[in-house]
Amino acid sequence: MRFRFGLASKAPLDGDETVAGLLARSIRHGRPAAFFPGQQYAGSLGTFLIAGAEAVFGQTFFALRIFALLESIVILVLIVLISQRSGGNRVVALGLAAVWPLGIVAYSVREYTTYNVGVILACFVWLLAVRAPPAAHLRRIAWLCLLGLASGLAFWTSVQTGTIIVPCLVVVAMALRRQSQRAIGVLAFAISAFVGALPWLYRNLHTHFLSLQSSAIILHPEPYWRRLLISARGLVFQPFGDTAHAVGQKLPNTPIVLVLGITFLVLIAVAARRGVNVLAAVILIAYPFVGALNPLSGQPAGQFRYVFYAWPALIVLIAHIANRSPRLLPAFAVLVAAAVATSWQYQVPWSTASRRSAEVLVDSLRHSNAGVILASYWDAYTIEYLCGASCPRTVPYFYVRNTPDEPDPPLQATYILAGTYSPLAQVSATLTGAGIAFETVALRAPGYYLLHLARPVSRFELGASLGP
Repeated sequence: MRFRFGLASKAPLDGDETVAGLLARSIRHGRPAAFFPGQQYAGSLGTFLIAGAEAVFGQTFFALRIFALLESIVILVLIVLISQRSGGNRVVALGLAAVWPLGIVAYSVREYTTYNVGVILACFVWLLAVRAPPAAHLRRIAWLCLLGLASGLAFWTSVQTGTIIVPCLVVVAMALRRQSQRAIGVLAFAISAFVGALPWLYRNLHTHFLSLQSSAIILHPEPYWRRLLISARGLVFQPFGDTAHAVGQKLPNTPIVLVLGITFLVLIAVAARRGVNVLAAVILIAYPFVGALNPLSGQPAGQFRYVFYAWPALIVLIAHIANRSPRLLPAFAVLVAAAVATSWQYQVPWSTASRRSAEVLVDSLRHSNAGVILASYWDAYTIEYLCGASCPRTVPYFYVRNTPDEPDPPLQATYILAGTYSPLAQVSATLTGAGIAFETVALRAPGYYLLHLARPVSRFELGASLGP
């Protein structure tokens, strides 16, 4: 399943993923970036892994995906180990983490700079937290340094890792209360965490702590209570697939979602009271609140990627329930079998095209002799990553600034690319409404067209009606 979603020739290629590839290219050229462009809450640690793979294998599809695939397997192993040490059923944990939910599996085999790495670091902290601290003083100091470094790196990677790390650190603090020389241990942890978080601190010192401010790309930030409901709604519906999530999205935020969210949290609390893995329950309870507090995450549960940090806790909790209620094992087996059976029909969301289609598109543009091309965000960065300087310069309609005061590039374009995210009918209607004449040429890539404009235009002239 992971091979199909990740390395198969028909595996979808994602615009965000190719931006990660472009960041890796910058690293290899000596220009590292601390965050994903325009998203100062998404650390770029994952792109350093891509840069390492590309240094060995060159800029290939394999190099772009191989570490994400390995990270996905590491996450699976960590979840099984946590379940085992928390009294859960290892077989249930392995089965569910391997194939369910499909959206998580599909996202986990693509490198987005933050999700996989953040989950690995957070689960590593969790794994350390469910073990008793070493009794020997030097070993305990080394253990705390490792715990601090992982926590600091996780903070840089994503503040949402706090849903797992904060409860785990509370457990560690409680375990260390009666240990001798606590001050030295606390200092070792603090210094290590500071070292891990240095990229976050360095970048924010130069951007007036942009990571703590509202994002420039969110035009209408949601009030906290509404974002809490959105986050709770995503946590309730998303793990059960696209259909369930679509139903959840259509429900009004209040009062139905509020009732569902409260019911879900109450059930977790009851389970915890009966001894069903308190730590996993606390993490799940904390998730909607921390997700809603994250000032830069938009709608924290808008897609599967926003439940990445709740998913391990959900698996661990289910595995624990399975160990205490063996009669439920057939139900979990059916869930795993259903996920495997439906995986072949699952379509990964937010994908520009399959790898083959993207390569055909790039080859078409390489021989087009076009000037500057306006394209959707998803197409523009995919073309830049795959084609580089051998293709006409392709600029996204939606330009993401790294800082609020960064100027927009003053580019004039004479071509527009219509495709998956900018349908030909929509682009044609926009140009006709603006009184701009154009000629349409069909490209060899299915569904893609190049529109040659009678005069140069800018994105500001056409507005947001072209597409994302």
